[in-house]
Amino acid sequence: MTDLLVAQPDGSLLHTRRVGSRSTIVIGRHPRSSVVISNDRISRRHALVFEHESIWYAVDLDSKAGLEAPSGRTRIHRFDPEDAWVSLGPVVIWLDGITAPGSTS
Repeated sequence: MTDLLVAQPDGSLLHTRRVGSRSTIVIGRHPRSSVVISNDRISRRHALVFEHESIWYAVDLDSKAGLEAPSGRTRIHRFDPEDAWVSLGPVVIWLDGITAPGSTS
């Protein structure tokens, strides 16, 4: 199984959520988001995290702060088992337990 973790820049954990294949997680300030982050720099619907064909992605939902991946600012990020994180303004999300497509766990 994979865990979605949300942390502040100082490393303190805000949320942990177990996610399975075919999961779709909306991260934002809106109370109906799958993961709610109460911070003015997070848009109401900031990002979508999902799995497709054993690959995890984060997609910016036209937020003001956008997504910042290890390679820089992006609209869509493909999570890699070696660098499985992306920042959403003031928070960092990462996926723990993902594997490369085709590998066994």
